[in-house]
Parts: sequence; structure tokens; C-alpha cells
Amino acid sequence: MTYSPYFVPEGGNVSYPAITLGAGVPFEDLYKFADVNNVTVVGGYAQTIAASGGWVMGGGHSILSPVFGLGVDRVLQFRIVTPDGRIRVVNEFQNPDLFWALRGGGGGTFGVVLESTMLVEPQMKLQVASIHFTQTRQNAGSFLEILVEQALKWSQEGWGGHMSPSGLINVNPLLTLEQAKQSMQPAVDFALSQNGTVVIEELPSWQAFFLKYVLAAESAVGVPAILGSRLIPAQNFASDDGKASLVKIFTTMFNEFNISINAVVGTPFLFNSTEGATSVTPAWRKSIWHMGFHGVWTYNATVEDIRSQYELVSHINQMLRDITPGSGAYFNEGDVHEPDHEQSFWGDNYPALLDIKRKYDPYGLLDCWQCVGWKGPEDERYACYLYLVAFASTQVHATPEQWTALGRDLGGRLHTALPFSSPCFSTVNGVDVGRNETECAVIRQGYTSPLFISPLFSPRMFPHWETCQRSSQKCLLDSIQPNNSAAWEGMDCEQGGVSPRYIDVQSAEDVQIAFRFAQETGVMLSIKASGHDYKGRSGAPGSLGLWAHKKPR
Repeated sequence: MTYSPYFVPEGGNVSYPAITLGAGVPFEDLYKFADVNNVTVVGGYAQTIAASGGWVMGGGHSILSPVFGLGVDRVLQFRIVTPDGRIRVVNEFQNPDLFWALRGGGGGTFGVVLESTMLVEPQMKLQVASIHFTQTRQNAGSFLEILVEQALKWSQEGWGGHMSPSGLINVNPLLTLEQAKQSMQPAVDFALSQNGTVVIEELPSWQAFFLKYVLAAESAVGVPAILGSRLIPAQNFASDDGKASLVKIFTTMFNEFNISINAVVGTPFLFNSTEGATSVTPAWRKSIWHMGFHGVWTYNATVEDIRSQYELVSHINQMLRDITPGSGAYFNEGDVHEPDHEQSFWGDNYPALLDIKRKYDPYGLLDCWQCVGWKGPEDERYACYLYLVAFASTQVHATPEQWTALGRDLGGRLHTALPFSSPCFSTVNGVDVGRNETECAVIRQGYTSPLFISPLFSPRMFPHWETCQRSSQKCLLDSIQPNNSAAWEGMDCEQGGVSPRYIDVQSAEDVQIAFRFAQETGVMLSIKASGHDYKGRSGAPGSLGLWAHKKPR
């Protein structure tokens, strides 16, 4: 990583304070680096998200976004290898069409980003509101009424954060401490009436907030879950009828369907953006909540158990679509089965994005679920997605000689991959290999730790994307009790959706070699940076994985 107070995009003549970072740099490292340099990065809410990967290319929300914009509003330049094998500098002055597409068109679509340069802000004081209480069926609805009633006012004041039926954690870079206390009083009064806890304080920097409130409460991973989401426009909060409809649906979600909800106040509501400057759906600019929720299941769930959660999430998402006509959804965290996904994720930007996709990837070497230029669910790479029509297509395989030649070209950076939990199983892909108790013990201990799994290729933060859901191929541990031997005893660990081979990308040349190999052999490619994959786009059965987790040369 490098910080420059006077970064000038190549071809430009105006300087900006900015940090340049490699593809796999996680936000935890980026925030530390920014703090040392007395600047602030507008970024994600988890330590292991890769800042230059799918987060920014899909939009990139932050709880600082209400004031400072989305990730796509702040990126100044990319260095990328496009599927034609060219290494390109992409910014407002060079390849401007691709620059526009990369700022919202989604990861895994237009090429492999090697590094990005992001605009930074001075180090700033933040007002923080941490308000929590024990949720019950009786009090959750009442608190949601307060959140909905105050939503528009709080957004106009510059608050961003995460809110649920049991509390909120919000930050504000615009108000004074006294103003913040007055603003949050309705939520404070309610929480105290429920014997909850309240902290309203001023912290000296984003890093201070991140260490105290984000890292200290980092969620465990390893739980299979499917997400749904909808961007809720400001107009829904502007009338009594609109607010009543929102409260009714949110209450139904957790009282009737037992679905946990999370209102992310991370839309660029106050940010003064240039219309059409980025390719995300314009609904981002008109909304004040990114409403997310999820359905979950256990390691031993049947196909029908999983299917029921998918259907429930899709049903609830439709309820939200019905009251927000013309809005959209976040590409990175939307419903896997989003209907009319082109309109939901990109709105009227989609036709131009498709033209750019065809320009830079004319042979369609890169494809991912509901991405720009998606080949459709009948493609073989989606054989593991649930409740899709099965097509009898033949998967393309390279010959052993071709794989050997690829490994030789890569100088030892081509690796084989098995599912993350495979050492715990005696049988792997139908072969009796014997359990490796030592490795299994280490895996069990770190199974739910994002820091443990993020440096590894095979695992995903949502582990069901390591599996083949349609055919019940899986190799999972019990995320609630990782030492539960019922998860592995007598079970066959199958490859599932984990790419059987991957390239540990060290240079732009590695990516160029991969693109040539895919074009010559027809083998599918998949791209992984951090594993924060909500929709299974970073892997595919039989694919060659590109692991862009370091700063390439």
C-alpha cells in the first residue's frame, strides 16, 4: 500500500489524497495504514473484505456512505488485466468506458483487478450511538416504529449504521456530541425503558470506532445462509401510509417468519454525486436504507430444507419489491433468484454495461451468476445452484498434458484444491484417504473465524457455496458445534463447488496465462479475492480459480 497526498490519475492533471492498494488487501490492514497516515478510508464493515475486489466493483456501501459516497464514488483508478490479455490503467482519462463499468458493473465480469486507488478523507471525529436491548415479540415492533419514524430525519442529519429490532450502532461525522444525543433521544428513551444499554460518545477517528465496535463484535462465519435485500427509497418514509407499510412488513418478517433483519444505513443520501458517473442502479441515490435479511440452515440440512429457505427469502423479497416499485437491489447482496435482475441491479445502465462487456470480453471468458452478460442458468458452471433446471451439457475438461503445461508456465503457482474441511473426513471424493486428525483439530478450532479462513483458497464466509446444493455434495462441519463428529463420521467429503485447481496470482502475467488457457481449452474461470461471497460467484465446479489475494507485481 502507498499513500500519496497528491495522487494524479494517469492522463489527468488534478491531484487527490489517495491510497493505492493491491487486490487482496483487507479492510483491517487498509484502516490501520490509513490511520497511521492520519486519513480516513470509506470502506466496509468487516475486517476481511478485500477493498479492491467485488466490494467496490459492485457498489461498496459503508456506514460513512451517507456523507462520503459509495466505494464506486471514491475509486480514482484501477489496474486490471482484461480477458484479451491486456494490462490496462483505467480511470476517467484512460479507458473511461471501462472505468464507468467497473464502478458498479460487478466483480468477476470485466477482468481481474490487480490494484485500485481510492480517495481518502482527513482523519475525523465521529459521534457514535450504540443502543441495544433484549428483543422480545412485544418490543421489537415498537422499536421498529421508532426507527421508521426517525429514518428520514436521521438520514438528513448524516447518520449511517446498522439497525435491527434489538438496537442500533450508528456513526455521524457531521454532528456535535450534544447534537447527536438530542438526535438519538427517541431510541435512547425506548432502550432504557427496556432495561437496555446506551452509549453516545465521540471517538477521535474511524480506526478507533472500528477497533472498539466492529472488531470486538465481528460475526462468526461458517453458517450456511442465503441473503435477500432491497433498497428502500426515501419516499417510503415520507408519508404515514408508507411508514405503516414498512413497519407491517418488517414485523411480519421476524414475528411470523422468524427472519432476522438488518437495515444498513449506507446509501449515499447526502453525497453530492454527478448523475450517471457510475454504473450502479440509480436507486442507490434515492434510498436511505439497504434492507437485508437472510435464511439459515444447518450442516446436515436436506435439499428440501435448503429449498424452503430459498423460497422464503424470495417470498419476503417480493413483499419488499411490491411496496418499492421502481427501486432496486444491491448486486453484491441481492436475492440469488432476483427476478429481472438487470433492472434491479443496474436499472437503465444495463444496455451500456452489456456493450462494454462484449467489447472487453468478446469470447465470454468471464461469467458469473446474474452478472452483466450472464450466459444463463443452463450453463454448466451453475449446476450446483438450487432448484434450477438441469441441462445435459458436457463439462469441458483440459487434458493432463494441458494442465502440466499450464503448471510449467506458472512456475509452481498452479495448485490443486480440496474442500476446506476435507482433512476431517476419511473419504474424499469417493477415495479412502484416512482422517488427518491433526489438521482436522486446527480446522475445527478456526472453522468460524473469518481471520483463520481468509488466507485460504477453499473456504467461503458462507460455506454452502463450497457445496453442490442441487446434488447434496458437501463437506461441511457443524458451525454451531465444530467438534460434532456426526458431521464427518461415515460421510464422504465431495468437491462440491470448490474449484479443483487454482492459480495463486502473483503477477499480471499469471492472469494473462490463465486467460489464454481458458480460450484454448474452454475451461471455466472463477475469481476469488477474499471469500466474502454471498452469491456463489467466486467458484464453480470444474473451474480454474484465480486467487487474487495478494498485491501482484
